Amino acid sequence: MTRRVPGREAERESAEVYSASMVKEGYYFGVPPLVLGGVFFLLGWNVAAFVLVLLALFVFSFFRNPERVIPAEAGAVVSPGDGRVVVVTDEE
Repeated sequence: MTRRVPGREAERESAEVYSASMVKEGYYFGVPPLVLGGVFFLLGWNVAAFVLVLLALFVFSFFRNPERVIPAEAGAVVSPGDGRVVVVTDEE
């Protein structure tokens, strides 16, 4: 699901505000609690199932990989959404 911002086509024609992509490591950590929550739900352990499903949803939201919209304005400063700043230099 992708939602576009109305009125911002001039800035960036294909600017995506929301994308449902996720890094692959998120599946390794999110699927096991989700499956285990489903098993616990079938066994009738509803509280444990609810906690595990909430944990899986948190993990999926933590490992999301949204499209980043970089402003096209001159002099705009953009910080990394993940990682760290290693070097700050002047560019033309």
